Formats: sequence, structure tokens, C-alpha cells
Amino acid sequence: RLKKAGVIVGPVAQNSNYLSANFVNANADSLITLLEPLKEQLLWLKLDHAAINDAAMPVIGKLTTLTKLQLSNTLVTDQGIAALQSLHHLASLNLTGTKVTAKGIERLKPLKALRYLYLYQTDVKNQEWTSLQKAFPATRLDSGKYIVASLPTDTMIVKPPPKKM
Repeated sequence: RLKKAGVIVGPVAQNSNYLSANFVNANADSLITLLEPLKEQLLWLKLDHAAINDAAMPVIGKLTTLTKLQLSNTLVTDQGIAALQSLHHLASLNLTGTKVTAKGIERLKPLKALRYLYLYQTDVKNQEWTSLQKAFPATRLDSGKYIVASLPTDTMIVKPPPKKM
């Protein structure tokens, strides 16, 4: 039923029984419960830009084999994040563009496998990053606020070519 509804379901690697599910072309809100029978095989779940909210999070919390979860640009909040505390194998979590706060993120401290946490355009305040890094010392917290250094060889001033006489 998932595939018929437009969900891309496939193995994470050749000759593997572990699965990934991508809701890029499907209405996740009405289909999320169909993931429960896959809970022992599903490693990666991509719900970026899906029309889901906190109501879907208890179902996702039952997918305890997940190692990668992408929830960017969804309506997930701190309340929904609490349901992810059971995902002890989760290594990567993308919450970019959601309304989660530092308080909600701190609920994920029991997830010792968490290595990457993407928090660009969330409601985490600038002054809260230091305390979050202390709470997650083994996790790379990505704020998306990159600063690219200038190199001496960079062109800083663009000048038109000299006029020919």
C-alpha cells in the first residue's frame, strides 16, 4: 500500500533486508501508520516537507530500528520530539525548519547513538547553543550558520576590463 500511495520504499543497500522509506511524493499524514509493520526493518525515514505534525510522532517513536530520521520543514514541535526518546539507535536527526526549541531538544539526551543533529531555522536561540553542545558532547549540532573564510586568492573587487584605445 505504501508504494501504491507514492512512498518510495527500498533496501538501504544491495542484498539487505533493511529498508528506507521516502515520503517525497506521498501524503505522509494519512499513511504514517502503515510503517508500523516495517518497524523491525526500517532504518531510514525521510519525511522532509511532509504534512505531518506532533500527532504522527508516537507512530514514529515505535520505529525503534531507525538510525536516520529526516523531519525538516514539518510541523513537529517540542511536544512531538518527546516521542522520539525510544529511538535508541538514531544516529542522525534533521529538524531543520521546525518549531523545536532547545528545551525540546534536551529531551533527546538519552539517545546515546545520536551523532548528527540538524537544527537550522529552528526556534533554538543563539545563547542556547553552548548549553546544547554540553548536553550533547558526542553529537555534531549543525546550526546552518556557516562562515566561509576569505582566501588571499579570492576576487574581492570586480573591475571591468580596460578599454581599448
